[in-house]
Amino acid sequence: MKEKENCLKNRLFMNKKGFISSMFLVVFMYICTWTAAIAACCSYQLSAAMNMSQDKKYSAQENAVLSHIKCMLIGNSLEEGIYESGNIAYSLTIVENELHAEVLSGLPQEIVIEYSNEKKQIYEYDTVRINVFDS
Repeated sequence: MKEKENCLKNRLFMNKKGFISSMFLVVFMYICTWTAAIAACCSYQLSAAMNMSQDKKYSAQENAVLSHIKCMLIGNSLEEGIYESGNIAYSLTIVENELHAEVLSGLPQEIVIEYSNEKKQIYEYDTVRINVFDS
C-alpha cells in the first residue's frame, strides 16, 4: 500500500512539475511573440521614416533645379551648360521641346522637362532617381 501511495505522490508531483513547465513555456512563447511583433512594427516605421527623409532630399533638389530653369526660361537665357542653384550643380541639355537636367552634386538624379519656349511654360517633368546605398 505504501508503495502505491508513493507512486501516486510521485505521479502527482511529475504532473504538477510538467504543468508548471508547460505554463512557463506558454508564457515565454507569448512574450517572445509580442516582442517580435513590436520589433517588426518599429523596424517598418523606421524604414518608412528613412524613405520619407530620402524623398524629401530628392524633392528639395528637384525644386531648386526647376525654379532655376523656370527663371532662365522666363528671362530668355536658357542655354545648354553646367549651372549651379544654391549648393546643387546640374548639367542642362536641350533636345527639341525637352530639357534634360542631370544633377551632378548631392543625390544623383535626372530630370526630363517638357516645356514651351514661346509660352515660357513648363508642362510636365519626370525624374529618374538613382538610389545610392551606403555600405
